Amino acid sequence: MVAFGKLRKNIKQSEKSKMKKSILKVVVLLSVLLNGNLYANQFGLSMGMKLDEIDKNAIEIKYNEYKISAPNPNNMFKTYYIRTCSKGLYSVKGIGKSIKLSDKRVEIISDFKRLENILKQKYGLNFSTKFDPDLMFSSYDSVDKKNNKNETTFLLSMWNSKTKFTTQDNLFDITMKAIITRQNTGYIVIKYLYSNYEKCYNEEQHIESGNL
Repeated sequence: MVAFGKLRKNIKQSEKSKMKKSILKVVVLLSVLLNGNLYANQFGLSMGMKLDEIDKNAIEIKYNEYKISAPNPNNMFKTYYIRTCSKGLYSVKGIGKSIKLSDKRVEIISDFKRLENILKQKYGLNFSTKFDPDLMFSSYDSVDKKNNKNETTFLLSMWNSKTKFTTQDNLFDITMKAIITRQNTGYIVIKYLYSNYEKCYNEEQHIESGNL
């Protein structure tokens, strides 16, 4: 009877172990499905790509800036913008979906931290800070009413040469912001700059000065 009891106990422990492993596999799979496109370059883009490679139906917003359909979109983002020059793609920006916020804004904090951790795993340590939105809105009321500032940066995270940035994908800089509005909504913005950024910026400045 004692031996039989031990056998039953071992079987139960084995079943629990298998169940835990199965749950872990599901969690990992879901993570890949939901967030894997953050790992696959920058929404499926890479430095130097030409506009017609990215989206033949891109909409020009202003000089060298386009609204596109991302090749590999992330389910937390709804709109994508790129900037190009003669060197090809040099900037990618993803605008997140609107999030309804409670008083403590835990919803956007949770999403921001989750994305931040994903980027940390790939690009290393970062600089991160938090702003007091109530103070920011108050200062807007007092000095900037004409510009109708209805939103402000709440959370900021950056990866660049000043942090222990793991250089890969030809990236020069990554900036992620959590933006909140007076209407208690918020959204996340991620912007990637590639290492050809300075050449493209200088090229744009040269063209603009030549038009004067």
